[in-house]
Amino acid sequence: MENDASERQLSLDWIEGEVEAGFVFVAAAEECRASDRGRFQACVSDARDCYAAGAPFLSHPGLTTEQRQVLGINLYELRRRLDLLQEKELPPSAAA
Repeated sequence: MENDASERQLSLDWIEGEVEAGFVFVAAAEECRASDRGRFQACVSDARDCYAAGAPFLSHPGLTTEQRQVLGINLYELRRRLDLLQEKELPPSAAA
């Protein structure tokens, strides 16, 4: 039983880490948006990967209601910030 709890906590830590990494990539993308299109796109791609890694865990049976709510809020905010980045993305000609 204790091992199951440890595995659930490890999974939760990993999920939370992925989502947190997504926010770091979003912040990096925001910072380099105007100066380095390649880095901007790489950061956005990495943030999307983090979102994609964390989203399926919303239905993970090992999460409590509270954990699911917190994860849902964080994923919603990450998705919102990714959407904002996409809206603000520079056209290719502006980056040259």
